Amino acid sequence: MNKLYIGNVSEQASALDLETIFEQWKIPFSAPFLVKSGYAFVDCPDDKIAMKAIDTLSGAVNCRSGIFPLTCSGR
Repeated sequence: MNKLYIGNVSEQASALDLETIFEQWKIPFSAPFLVKSGYAFVDCPDDKIAMKAIDTLSGAVNCRSGIFPLTCSGR
């Protein structure tokens, strides 16, 4: 598994918001999201999926809490 760091997470965003975004973009994850103030972590099944998340989700992402910029990076 690869731990993915997700930065610039809105204070209003929840784990459910992030799960919804990943599901919307068909990016599998293998563990619950760990959401902290302004950032989060999630496990991706392999390097290829982690890179897809980084390429797809880096930038402005829309969720029910609003539009916010995400920065995704591996380990």
